[in-house]
Amino acid sequence: MCGIFGVITKKESGYSNQFLKKSLITLAKLSETRGRDSSGLCSLNHQNNSFDIIKGPIPANQLLRREKVKNTLNSVFSKENDNKLKLAFGHARLVTNGTQLEDANNQPVIKDDIICIHNGIVVNVDELWKKHPSLVRENEIDTEVLPALIRMELSNGNAIETSIANTINKVFGTASIATTF
Repeated sequence: MCGIFGVITKKESGYSNQFLKKSLITLAKLSETRGRDSSGLCSLNHQNNSFDIIKGPIPANQLLRREKVKNTLNSVFSKENDNKLKLAFGHARLVTNGTQLEDANNQPVIKDDIICIHNGIVVNVDELWKKHPSLVRENEIDTEVLPALIRMELSNGNAIETSIANTINKVFGTASIATTF
């Protein structure tokens, strides 16, 4: 199974940027024992009011050495963001379906404006796509069906909590997720 890691703090957390950054890096490296086939990171970018996604077919410790990842983490955990929410979460993948050599099959997955990481396996992924023909499958990875179903539930007027619960209830297998909209 895969590994999920992350750090999310409120504005007034009181934790130092150095502590938060070190914690995220430590968690990422520890998560690598759950999967070394690929890794990815999602972080909140206050400058652009967006999320940065970095991923690749490499273990987490190698991803952390990329200059782009170092710069991203330095930005997330910078003094200029001291009074802001800090969010960075990631994934260490053990491939169960969908080759890691196609970056779209690596996590975080972005689908219908939802960013999602997933630990587990959706055994009934093909059946879920067939049961909901309005949803469009673009990749091989089973994780893609989760944000698609969540978005469908939200479009049906359900609250976020209900949408996620209804999605998880449709899944056969195991699913632990982290997601952001």
